[in-house]
Amino acid sequence: FGASTSRMQELAPEQAEWIQGKQSFHLSGDIGNEPGAKNSDCSVSISFKDDVSALTAVSNSAGLQPSIQALGSRIMKASEQRATVFVSAVGKSFLVAQRFAGLLKSIGINAQAVHSTEFLHGDLSAVHEGDMAIFLSATGNTVEVVTAAEKFSDITTKNDVTAVVCNSDGNLTKTAYHAVTLPFSTSQEPLGAVPMRSIVLQESFCNAVGTLLIQKMNLNREDFLRGH
Repeated sequence: FGASTSRMQELAPEQAEWIQGKQSFHLSGDIGNEPGAKNSDCSVSISFKDDVSALTAVSNSAGLQPSIQALGSRIMKASEQRATVFVSAVGKSFLVAQRFAGLLKSIGINAQAVHSTEFLHGDLSAVHEGDMAIFLSATGNTVEVVTAAEKFSDITTKNDVTAVVCNSDGNLTKTAYHAVTLPFSTSQEPLGAVPMRSIVLQESFCNAVGTLLIQKMNLNREDFLRGH
């Protein structure tokens, strides 16, 4: 790096000071001297605090824990009956759905993540009576998710459909028999639209359900590691 820098200074002596500064930056890894770095640090700090604030509101929600307890019981019942727990969503929420289904499988529960649009294009054929579905949608109004939930209910029963939303007045809540509402307004997202805080809350919800199920199943470390 030093040799190439020297050559650059020979070819463009008027840029020597700028080149030397960039060399110092790369070698030290210090971004604190870069323009706007302090503002960036402030934004990063605020982002962490906003995540914590959203999680604190969820943790303090009186009605949330009973809803999660009830969902845990339904998942356990489905597992005992060797039924499948489907987790479905679209967009960024589907990434959460995939991780949640993976978590459930890792602790011995038959689970499958299905993109909501795929439910509308053939994957409903894999659904049988007794199976249950958990649909994730922050707004609760995502058309593909609501439609998939309606179709799923036609095959099983409405009692087997759970909505996980941030908006309790959305159409998904009306479609599903059970609803878990995470106390957060999507208008509080960055730019009022970027799915960030809601994704953190969905992930936290998945962890809460997973923790509950591990306790209900009396799963120990040896049991878990047997499949890993």
